Amino acid sequence: MRNWTAIEALYVQGDMSLRDLAQRQGVSLSALKKRASAQGWSEKRRVYREQTARAEPETGKDGGDLEKLICATEKLTDAALRALNDEEQFCRWIVSDGGGAAKSTEERVFRKIDTKSLKEMAGVLKELTDLTRDFYGLPAPGDAAAARLAEEKLALEKQKLEMAWREAELKRQEDTPEELRVVLAEETEELSE
Repeated sequence: MRNWTAIEALYVQGDMSLRDLAQRQGVSLSALKKRASAQGWSEKRRVYREQTARAEPETGKDGGDLEKLICATEKLTDAALRALNDEEQFCRWIVSDGGGAAKSTEERVFRKIDTKSLKEMAGVLKELTDLTRDFYGLPAPGDAAAARLAEEKLALEKQKLEMAWREAELKRQEDTPEELRVVLAEETEELSE
């Protein structure tokens, strides 16, 4: 499933064209254009650039360092993805013939997977993902789930309070004599007019 929030952030906060973004994210250009149009990505990009331009003089920074870090992170991500697309990447081993002074080494491909390299790549991908999330202000999947659970809990608490209030109201009405209820209803009606 596509993370459209991240793709939108890449477009709004970056310089990529929709065509380049579609190619890079493996999305059809027509689908990307439809979503961008429907959600007003061009306007969001314009507003983001205006806000960034206004913020720069206040801080005295040109934002160049952040752009360099984002660019470097994107290049590292591209390199990691290229390595992952190589089917033999984690099956390559450097082998030495052990021949003393005339020792030679060569790269060989075996069926055995280099789990150490695989684990290192997983760590690199996690760090790159975290950096990208930080740059674009994207929540981690666990953060979104926790926020959703908190909202659901709040809604349930609100329902409980409403039910308790209704029960208290019904109890109060049961305890109020009929004559007093009629008078209160008439006074409430007069106040609302």
